[in-house]
Amino acid sequence: MERGRIYFWDFFGLRAEGTARHFVEHLDQFLEREGFHQCETGAGSRGPGHAAAWCRVPPEAEQEVHRGIQKALRPRRFEDPQEEEGS
Repeated sequence: MERGRIYFWDFFGLRAEGTARHFVEHLDQFLEREGFHQCETGAGSRGPGHAAAWCRVPPEAEQEVHRGIQKALRPRRFEDPQEEEGS
């Protein structure tokens, strides 16, 4: 998949990993329902007591998906590889 903006939802504590994985299930359902089939999702961790669900949106779908995700799911943070490359 082409690199695109990645949205993150962070979870902390003993159950962070399970919570993040469960959130990904709901995230996948949301993306399917909204017709955002081009997105990639997953879960990962930055260390003990932290887990994050993430959604990578390809550049060509950014405008459409951004509004839907921001309004309905309110991600905590995002990374934009295109901005990092230009730095």
